[in-house]
Amino acid sequence: MVGVTVSEMGLEPLRERLPQLQSPKTLEAVVALARDAEQRHTPVRAALTQEYYLGLATHRDIASGNIKLQDLHRWGFNDLNALSPEALLLQSGIGAFFVVKPSLREYQHYYDQLFAEFEKPPWERKPVPTNPKRFLNQLLLPVFDFSTKQEQRA
Repeated sequence: MVGVTVSEMGLEPLRERLPQLQSPKTLEAVVALARDAEQRHTPVRAALTQEYYLGLATHRDIASGNIKLQDLHRWGFNDLNALSPEALLLQSGIGAFFVVKPSLREYQHYYDQLFAEFEKPPWERKPVPTNPKRFLNQLLLPVFDFSTKQEQRA
């Protein structure tokens, strides 16, 4: 989904200046560029599926102890309350299962809703609310949510 965000950032100035373009050659070049980009475009549903699998793997690695809460902090996930009960269970090293299992249910529910929306035509889609209650999803879902909302706007 990072690619979606980068594309949106790159397209914004073009959208603003497109009405000002007068040269037929310039307009033809823009159309050719748009056609090329459309052919190379990864469908959002495919990108979301990969993000979903990444999240599942992260949950698995946390449950198995391959990823520790300290690793997440080192990777830039620092904004959350490290004194929450779930964070303390993760830090203890013995409570990962009790944190991951309910988090995984919430994560899967969110993606089930998201995938259902992306089965609809773009004009019928509604944003899927992101208000995770579980600690791990408070870390993971905001990373994916921005790009998803950008794609739904486009």
